[in-house]
Amino acid sequence: MKKFTFTASLFMLVAGMSFGQGKSPEKRPDHSYDNNGKKPVEIPANGKPKEDRTPKPEEATIGGGNISTVDQKGNLNKATVNQTGTANIAYVEQSGNVNTATQVQVDLSNFNSAYISQTGTLNKANQTQEFSVHHSNATIQQQGYLSKAEQLQMMVSVSAENDATIIQMGTLNKAAQTQTGIEAINTASITQHSDGLAGVGANKATQTQALVFEGKNAGLIEQTGAYNEAIQQQEFISGVNAAEIQQIGILNVASQRQSDIAGTNQALILQDGWRNSGIQTQMRVDGINLASISQEGITNQGTQSQFDGADLRSTLNQRGIGNESIQTQTGNRHISTVTQTGNYNRALVIQSN
Repeated sequence: MKKFTFTASLFMLVAGMSFGQGKSPEKRPDHSYDNNGKKPVEIPANGKPKEDRTPKPEEATIGGGNISTVDQKGNLNKATVNQTGTANIAYVEQSGNVNTATQVQVDLSNFNSAYISQTGTLNKANQTQEFSVHHSNATIQQQGYLSKAEQLQMMVSVSAENDATIIQMGTLNKAAQTQTGIEAINTASITQHSDGLAGVGANKATQTQALVFEGKNAGLIEQTGAYNEAIQQQEFISGVNAAEIQQIGILNVASQRQSDIAGTNQALILQDGWRNSGIQTQMRVDGINLASISQEGITNQGTQSQFDGADLRSTLNQRGIGNESIQTQTGNRHISTVTQTGNYNRALVIQSN
């Protein structure tokens, strides 16, 4: 089965790029890592290389910020950090098994970063950033098995640029992220790569961007391995919004939902191989709505629904055996393109005003 990568650059769709009338999306370069694969140098949710925002303790001295650095080795360690104020940096690194790290940053104004790195099994990481005015960055990296990562950026506002990134290497891991705010440019990215144990096990990723007004929001979930799952939601948002899921492997399931959104909305699911299923729903959306599912493999299914939109488009490309497609649209200026290549494929398209 052919492995693919693609470039989201979904914000480019606002400038006139569409999902391509039966064409596959453009390709995106793979992630780039240094430090033996532990340190990301790219956050790909908007398709652009991003500077490394791993917190540096000396940066917090600017503006009288707080610095917290925790380094724990062994098993059953716990680290809890609470910071209130301006220009804060919190850094936790744990190696071993059954470790827990929790960090909270509240009432933030400038140079705020929260970073957790864990290596081992059955580790938990939780980070929260609240009431940020300017840029905030939250990053969790986990390498191992049966780990959990949760991040919340809440009420990050006033033209802030906020990044939330979770990277998990291993299997049977879970990741969840939520971003809310006003006039914010939010980027949320979850990357899960299975290694060891021949990729056996299901990683789960859930990402939500909600209650964002006059902002730009991009979400990306990228998974490789066996029977992975992904869920992504964008709700109650006014602005330029993009949602994207990549999956490569076996028994993958992806679901995306954009609801109660005004502005330019896009959703893209791309799956490769073995019993994949993609579900996309855009409802109560007003603006330029685009949805695309590209599937390649065996027993793939695709379902796209768009309701109450102005400029609705749906594009599905399927290649393989036993594929099935259902596309439903309600509103004005409907465009639906279904391309199927292979054996016993089925397609149903319903359009109404």
